[in-house]
Amino acid sequence: MSEPKKRSVTRGQLGAIVGAIAASLLVTAFLGWSITCPCDFTPGGLLFGDRAGEEVADWSFANDVSLCQIQVGGLLPYSVNLNCMATSSRGLYLSCSVCDTKRWAGVVVGNDRAR
Repeated sequence: MSEPKKRSVTRGQLGAIVGAIAASLLVTAFLGWSITCPCDFTPGGLLFGDRAGEEVADWSFANDVSLCQIQVGGLLPYSVNLNCMATSSRGLYLSCSVCDTKRWAGVVVGNDRAR
């Protein structure tokens, strides 16, 4: 009688399993962070919801909310909460205090396609 061969996990297989678990934990954490933030001083990730199909001509509805959330950035976008209001010409004004110390402010100035 011969003994059955024991199947052992190789280092490569173990590394792949650990890597897959770590990647899934990172994705889950990022999605959780994206859903719950921006909050207080912590920026959020991607904003969910419908994207406007065309440029918004009348931002007067911005005066009806207490805070706006905008998404900026390219490769790894992030979002922030801030005060915003419509101007008398129905444009959008984003309120910012000490803007030169905030990364998002420079990104918005350089790219008017924030979400």
